[in-house]
Amino acid sequence: MFYSHIIVTFFVLSTGIISAVVLPKQHCMKMGSSILKCNYIPLELNSTVKTFILEDADGVHLQFVGDTWRELQNLRMELKLDTTNLVYPFMEIKPNTFINLTQLTKLGIHSRNASFSKGAFNGLAHLKVLDLDNCPRLSIETLVSALKSSDVMHNLETLSLDWMFSWESPQYMRWTEDVFLTLSRMPLKEIVVTNTGINFNFQHFEYLAKYLEIVNLHDSTFSYQEPDLPGDFLRMENLKVLNASFTKVDGQNDIFGMFNHIPVMSNASVVIKIPPILETLETLDVSGALQSPLKHKMMNIKLIFKWNEHRWKPKDLSLKNNDLLYVDVTMETPQNNTFRYIDLSENKMEYISPTWFATSSMTITIIDLSGNRLDIMFRENSQVFCSLFRNLIRLETLKMSDNKLHSIPTNMFVSNTNLQYLDLSNNKLTQITFKLEILNYGLYLDMSGNRFSNPDKKSLDRLKNIETIINRNKTGNNNEIQLKDNTFACQTCENKDFIEWVSQTSLVNLIKQQLTCFTENSQKENISFKTYQRLSILCDTPARKVRIILLVTSLVVCIIICTLTGIKAYRKFSRKQADLVKLRERIKQIKENKYSKQYLVFLSYSNKDEEFIDNNVVHGLEKALVTYIGTNRELICRGDLHFRIGHNICNEMERLFVKCSAMLVFVTENFCRSQFCKREFEFATAMKIPVILMLKDEVDVDVMPAEMRMLFDTLTRFLWTETDGGFIIKTSWENVCRSLVLAMK
Repeated sequence: MFYSHIIVTFFVLSTGIISAVVLPKQHCMKMGSSILKCNYIPLELNSTVKTFILEDADGVHLQFVGDTWRELQNLRMELKLDTTNLVYPFMEIKPNTFINLTQLTKLGIHSRNASFSKGAFNGLAHLKVLDLDNCPRLSIETLVSALKSSDVMHNLETLSLDWMFSWESPQYMRWTEDVFLTLSRMPLKEIVVTNTGINFNFQHFEYLAKYLEIVNLHDSTFSYQEPDLPGDFLRMENLKVLNASFTKVDGQNDIFGMFNHIPVMSNASVVIKIPPILETLETLDVSGALQSPLKHKMMNIKLIFKWNEHRWKPKDLSLKNNDLLYVDVTMETPQNNTFRYIDLSENKMEYISPTWFATSSMTITIIDLSGNRLDIMFRENSQVFCSLFRNLIRLETLKMSDNKLHSIPTNMFVSNTNLQYLDLSNNKLTQITFKLEILNYGLYLDMSGNRFSNPDKKSLDRLKNIETIINRNKTGNNNEIQLKDNTFACQTCENKDFIEWVSQTSLVNLIKQQLTCFTENSQKENISFKTYQRLSILCDTPARKVRIILLVTSLVVCIIICTLTGIKAYRKFSRKQADLVKLRERIKQIKENKYSKQYLVFLSYSNKDEEFIDNNVVHGLEKALVTYIGTNRELICRGDLHFRIGHNICNEMERLFVKCSAMLVFVTENFCRSQFCKREFEFATAMKIPVILMLKDEVDVDVMPAEMRMLFDTLTRFLWTETDGGFIIKTSWENVCRSLVLAMK
């Protein structure tokens, strides 16, 4: 049977006859008018289909035949491995697989086992984008071999290799001179080599210098060899964007080695020369590339940047997530500094000097300082914090979210007249303390996720002033004030003016933001004009009506209190009367020998305390019972006196407890440490006999049985105190007798 399965499998794979048992059911799904997704390759395509997605296919029979395939523009293949071949686990793209896709402009192949034969890319003359992301077993040598042996793709502009060659050792892909030469045959404008490791020689980049505009090395680790030629020789003619975020370089603390040269001590000048190969860059992203186990503290540091003044015109710089804790830096740059966007977010930064922005004060339009600790800077250096953006007259977008700020200086933004987007979300603001007096354009102001509850009159006046400025300018399509995720109050007249404004202004979209507030009943309510109307009715009632309501309410409350007090007093009196009747009836039963129990109380104590019991308890209790009840009957039962000699202890306990109405326990350390006494106590509680505790000295509650500890914590006790004349009880014997009689069942 086993061999027959092997023969069938071999026959199926060799002849191409695929049965329903081997492959899952073939199906397709249309996604819009021009996109089709299937788990197999149809023989024909509708002429309207421009994008075809091959998903969950085995990749064994990749053939695109028929004239209808010639018009396809975008092909994406999510291929899985045919696991029958364990010796060679790669899924190989055969020669001329795409020969019929003459109009294809974008090709994406994603498979953890993809490999390419020579000539695999033949026929792709119009291809512009080659996406080979998530091919961890694909080596650069295999890819280059396939590219070299295929028709030259004269229109290829983008090559993406995310997670390529991340499966095997060695750690780095070796980008040899042959790799760069092969890629230079195509007009590549963008190369994406992310989440992997590469080794290269800087000198070889000259092969790509003519067309290359974008290089993305995000989260990659690389090593490189310095060029043999002088540094000025290597130039990239069109390189505009370099994404080196979260990259790592062998032998350096950070990607540029900048922190290798900054001294540990402050008051230093550091020269950083931008190499010619980067002089055409407009956008540089080194987020996370300067990370260090120790936070970077730069105190009174002067950074002197040098570059070719006529070539480099930097615009966008991202330094987020770099552990820049303290940045007291002055930058000196050539005159053509044209930075417009600076991202310093997610650094947990506690200080940044205004001089950081000084060299670009005339060009900066966007600053992102989100995810820092500028509240510390405000608390410790408030004047410097207030002047942080004073000279940035062209600033349009400022992000300061998630900085734990409790307030904003009043005049912090007065110089930023071109401000159009201000993000102060997810801070701890309770009032609007800043002014925006002059704005040349509209404004999107985000104050969501703060701690606004009851904005005061100054805050409301500033909001109204911002509204007036925006309405006066009538520019911008994104004029809005975001206030969502704040806990507003709408429970008193103090909230009325703000609720009125927020429910009527066009700058706050109540439905979209779903603003809520808490009413006087602590109920959450969606803010609307009805909320304002309800508050108006509450607050605009004449004082006379209010006084009448208060008077009526006070009278009702007094009546209720008096009624409750009377009911309580009556119940107390009734209980006393009932107890008195019960006492008389039970005393009568005892005197006339009609009570079912022989004894009124069982006296439980340790033999070590017998002297005290005889001299104080028994004598006093017997005398009190004779006086209180009026009979000379024996009403006190004691184990040592009434146990029958030679009988089982447990049986004797049960016999006597049945004859007793209650148990009086003399609680001492001796009693709690006596196994016999504890057994006697537990036996009585198990028989549900009422227990009254009697104490002379302080007893450690930890040595008490659990049941006794509960009674000690919840019930009143019978206490003895020592005087010069001996021991006396803190209560009266009459009260003791009364309690014992009431305990009778």
